[in-house]
Amino acid sequence: MQDASHNLRCRGSLETRAEVVVDLSFMQNLVGVREKNMHFKDQLLLASELGRTAFRAGKPSSPVKDKDFKAFLLACGDRRVGVVPHGEAPTLTLLDAWITGWREEAHVVASREYAD
Repeated sequence: MQDASHNLRCRGSLETRAEVVVDLSFMQNLVGVREKNMHFKDQLLLASELGRTAFRAGKPSSPVKDKDFKAFLLACGDRRVGVVPHGEAPTLTLLDAWITGWREEAHVVASREYAD
């Protein structure tokens, strides 16, 4: 957590840093990202579920605007351009999984509404 907080101090506004730190602690408590050392499949499942949750919360189909997803990415480890931690999913794949989860949930809701 200290290294993530240190990185947050180096960039962004105070408000943004505070939101991300709060969300990061929420995600760590919720799924224990660091403790479980989540790997490829687990990360994809969680990213997809975060997308579904975002749809249910009325958030737009944009993972970069989802505070919980951004906190999840921070908790996953070193996410610099071109760097994929060993055994983990690439960031682009996680973004795709989030969008897929959001769209699948939207389809489920639309199917229910227009089934009649």
